[in-house]
Amino acid sequence: MSNVLRLTGVTLPGTGYPTLKSFLDVTPRLPVTAGLLGLYYLRDSGGREIQNYVSGGAPLIKVGSPTLLENGAVCDPNNYYSMNMQARPQGTILAIARPKSAPASLVTSIPVVSGYNAPANGSGNGDVLWCGTNYSGVGQVIGAAASCPGDGVTPQSSPAAYLAVSLPPTSPMAIFGTFTGVPDRHTVGLLPSPGAALLKGAYASGAPTFSRPATAFGPPLRIGASPYGFTGQSTVMLVAYFNRVLSEAEIQLNLEYLRGEWGVQQGLWS
Repeated sequence: MSNVLRLTGVTLPGTGYPTLKSFLDVTPRLPVTAGLLGLYYLRDSGGREIQNYVSGGAPLIKVGSPTLLENGAVCDPNNYYSMNMQARPQGTILAIARPKSAPASLVTSIPVVSGYNAPANGSGNGDVLWCGTNYSGVGQVIGAAASCPGDGVTPQSSPAAYLAVSLPPTSPMAIFGTFTGVPDRHTVGLLPSPGAALLKGAYASGAPTFSRPATAFGPPLRIGASPYGFTGQSTVMLVAYFNRVLSEAEIQLNLEYLRGEWGVQQGLWS
């Protein structure tokens, strides 16, 4: 005889819960939270994909109609989520995302989170973490770039950091990008599997040094789209944004949890 759990006398809500998983506690609880401004889990959940899991944090603003899946939102330049905050002087982005398709060039690359904007004078501002091709168009990569304010005076943007990867469209990736001050240094990488060491690529700029602003700058950060230069589609499941640079150990702790515990519970990985 099988043991059966019966919810005697309990009436479950009848609307707004597309799947059985909608009844589960899906809250991501990161081991390291100092400096955390935004934590979002995008999925088909009756409008609750805009929730910010940081206590007191502002929810996302949905722009257009991203395609919602059981795990993830398919975004493009016209259908994305605004975090309603600017890039910070220092920052770290942790994300779980996967390519919608393998991009053929930079302009079809897949922004995961971006606040990058290019004004008329050609001097960009903001940060971008993306999956796609590098600027020379050779190889599939995870990339991070930081750019100076578009004031026409500050030294131009520093080159991007790359990590060469294989990007099968069906495989989610636990990825990260960090963005620092002077001299500008940004790092990008991923955790391929629980218990594995972080794979990362880094670039430290030489002259001219890039002086990041002392206050928030650039256009509002977008999930799944960029204000400029990226036209591809991405499927983004989770984004965490910190207003400081996490240490490698802190990144490892958070990605281990997202990759090996929370992500498995949510069915992102078996």
